[in-house]
Amino acid sequence: RYAMACHACCRRNIPRVVNTNMSATLRALLASVLTLVALTLPQGGAAQDPRASLAQQAAREWLLLADRSDAAASWKAASPAFRQALTEAQWSRALLQVREPLGAVVSRTLSATQFLNEVPNLPKGEYALLVFRTVFANKEGRSERLTMVKDSDGVWRVAGYVIS
Repeated sequence: RYAMACHACCRRNIPRVVNTNMSATLRALLASVLTLVALTLPQGGAAQDPRASLAQQAAREWLLLADRSDAAASWKAASPAFRQALTEAQWSRALLQVREPLGAVVSRTLSATQFLNEVPNLPKGEYALLVFRTVFANKEGRSERLTMVKDSDGVWRVAGYVIS
């Protein structure tokens, strides 16, 4: 025997799939199996690396300075390695030359974060490589890549910045 349901719009009887004569033992077995399956499924995916949110927040704060074309503040906020590689004047020229033609940032989405202990041309340390998909007013589909380093004071700072 099958339970019957009444269709909402035309009031016709529709058979339900659930058999009302299912034994209590079979229902208990089915409930146990479903519970076991639910317990073995991943619970919302792997937890994010706790370093990620700190590195990402530092990157976003630094990018806001670059978005405002504030070369002096972005240079001062960068890591010592960044400041040793470029003088403030060199960074100011580079930022103006690269960012001005792109126009204002329309949207920016983090697409990847990777942690490394070694990065070419930099000393061993704790690094985060972040990739953002960025849409600028004058150019769509750009990739901003930031190399973040955790400095000796425990603060994440930009060590490298590339737009492609």
